[in-house]
Amino acid sequence: MKNIITIFLLSFIYSCKEKPNYNPFDNQFNVSVKQLINDNCDTVSAGCGYFNLLKSEDKLKPYYQVYCDDFFTVIAKGFTMDIDTFKLQSSDFQNSYIDSITSLPLDKSQLNIELGKFGYKIFLRETNTIKAVNKEIQDTVSLKLYTCPIEDQNLLVRTIEFFKGRE
Repeated sequence: MKNIITIFLLSFIYSCKEKPNYNPFDNQFNVSVKQLINDNCDTVSAGCGYFNLLKSEDKLKPYYQVYCDDFFTVIAKGFTMDIDTFKLQSSDFQNSYIDSITSLPLDKSQLNIELGKFGYKIFLRETNTIKAVNKEIQDTVSLKLYTCPIEDQNLLVRTIEFFKGRE
């Protein structure tokens, strides 16, 4: 009987979910989706049954991703960060506009401030990719840079995104 109680207590302790730390780079995936909801994360559709639970309080918006069939299991995480917005004179969005805006220089100082909260710093920019490094833990990550049209407002928003799937 004593062994059964011990096994039950150990299984209960190990089945508990962690409180989210909102670090998009670490390996914390066993987080409480209920806590994410209680923290007032926005639920954003990521398409095909996937949802991002997004903390949108800061410029860098970390998220945890879940799938509708198993809503309380985090399967991925990452962040999104709008870096600038461009107002166009017309709603004629051509790919050349998007490509030109995507390739404009970045304000690395502002981005490094946000990434620095997690120990990362930009060291290389390629066309649509930014490489960031955390020298302390010797980790390098690739950030995706893209431009999205908001057609009803004649806007183009340049965004950086990072995605990390559960291993």
